[in-house]
Amino acid sequence: MKKIILLSVVSIILSNILHAEQKDIGLSFKLNKSLSIVPFEYVQLNENSNDELKLIEGTFGFAADLFYKSKRRSYFNLSLVYNSLLVNNDFRDINGEELNGSFIKIGFNGISYMEPPDEFTPYLGYGLGVIFINSNQNDLTTYKYDDYETSKGDLFAEFTLSLDFKAGLLIPINEKFSVTSDLDIGIYFAQHLGLIPKLQLGGIYWLD
Repeated sequence: MKKIILLSVVSIILSNILHAEQKDIGLSFKLNKSLSIVPFEYVQLNENSNDELKLIEGTFGFAADLFYKSKRRSYFNLSLVYNSLLVNNDFRDINGEELNGSFIKIGFNGISYMEPPDEFTPYLGYGLGVIFINSNQNDLTTYKYDDYETSKGDLFAEFTLSLDFKAGLLIPINEKFSVTSDLDIGIYFAQHLGLIPKLQLGGIYWLD
């Protein structure tokens, strides 16, 4: 009887260890959409205008993430994010085309789950982003009706940083795949980006 009890206990312990090791490494894909843009600085359409406008009105993009377990409920998260920028259409380039822009962000993050990630669980995230911005601002003019005026200075920096925080839910579908939904709040250290809350939807596939 004692042997049966001992074997049962050992079996349960081994089962728990093997089960915990199933969630060591994961890959995810997410879509994201900004809910608002709160810039550090607004822009004027031209020197004769008193109207202060948002240069960026929204973002939309996608991300790929690598998750690696550091503790039982904590993971290191390396992310690669692409976002297109919805620019205020009052701003045009030298040919009268709309100003456009995008950025690539490399994120170094931590994720903490309230429960092991093989269960339905809330989670919190935090980290640092390194951001590379691309735009067609090189022949930029400001535009209002048919009156063009050359803009002074750069509206977009080529490089900036961000602090990122998120809170979300993980919903397991099966042993290998989970759906995620979170609110991501980034503080972007660029004068016309600022605070950007985003809604993110995606999924994680656990490799190991």
